[in-house]
Amino acid sequence: TPEPGELELYTDPTDAVRRRLPWEMMMVDNYPLGAQQGRTVAITRVITGPVPGPIVIDVPLRILFVLGMQFDRSLRPGAEYLAVLRGLQASSTTGAAGARSIDVNIRLLPEATTDELETAVAEFDPAVVHFIAHGRSGAEPEIVLTRRVDNKREEDPCSPSRLIGVLRHKDGSERLPPVVVLNACHTGQPSDAYMPFAAELVKNGVALALGMSGEVADSACRIFTRAFYRALIDLRPVSMA
Repeated sequence: TPEPGELELYTDPTDAVRRRLPWEMMMVDNYPLGAQQGRTVAITRVITGPVPGPIVIDVPLRILFVLGMQFDRSLRPGAEYLAVLRGLQASSTTGAAGARSIDVNIRLLPEATTDELETAVAEFDPAVVHFIAHGRSGAEPEIVLTRRVDNKREEDPCSPSRLIGVLRHKDGSERLPPVVVLNACHTGQPSDAYMPFAAELVKNGVALALGMSGEVADSACRIFTRAFYRALIDLRPVSMA
């Protein structure tokens, strides 16, 4: 079996054409590079910004799931959340060493407000913050969180710069969660006017951020989520996961 491979892409942030290219679709032997059977290929985009330290995933692995505002049934975060739990359970009973325990700590924020998110980050200190929300592309990229006014729920669009302020620890350390996952449409999609949502997070100090480059089906998000955390639990590098 070929060894896993990783490509790191450095592009001029002002070069909108190169930023928009679907690098995962590069062809090798008539197959897209990212879809070779029997071989794992990771393609990461390296963003100029603060140089983060090594990504340290402590045990227990602390994952904070943040659910955005629910407009309709097109977003089913409960199914995605359960998919992660099932995937971790499966990981705990597989492998050459036989059954093993998984030391993981998961917290869930349903229809979270920015105040609730800020408090959870301070108290829980997650290694991974995983957003399951609606994403939008317009004048700038946004994910839709929740605002509560007079006991009513309202949408609260959140830009990358605003989210950075919410996620940053207020204890004087200026720390940010090392990994942010954005299961939200358009969060990895560049345009001529701005960098992708995930890229803006990295530019402002998040060590690694994952976004979706366009509209993403709910089923695809569940498959991705289950595979991603199973890979982390199996101690594969974050980029390869």
